[in-house]
Amino acid sequence: MKQLRLALAIMLAVFLFLTPLGAAADSDGYDLSVLEPGDTSGDGVINASDALMILQRSVLLLSPQWGVGWYSYDGLRIADLDGDCKITAGDALLVLQYTVHLIDSFPERDLERYHDVIESHADDPLARV
Repeated sequence: MKQLRLALAIMLAVFLFLTPLGAAADSDGYDLSVLEPGDTSGDGVINASDALMILQRSVLLLSPQWGVGWYSYDGLRIADLDGDCKITAGDALLVLQYTVHLIDSFPERDLERYHDVIESHADDPLARV
């Protein structure tokens, strides 16, 4: 019985990890400027589902729900919370810390750096993913 429960728990964890969450925004006519940093689902609330989406994105399991590329201004502005110009597990960790009130804001970021990073990755196939 314990083995069955363990197998079911593992299957559920894998399913949740691979399933996109949230009422994500669509790029067709959607104003991405309304999405706050960390609100990757576009539901107006920063929570663990946003952290999961960032984590999935960091390992390329999920393309941004808003229809923008890996190296795009809006993609980085919304999901790169530590300012390293990459979407990584560290950004997901910041969202989790924010949701349990260990931090009350995200680190300051130089948003102008994003333009340089985007230009330097113009030929990168991941820039369009």
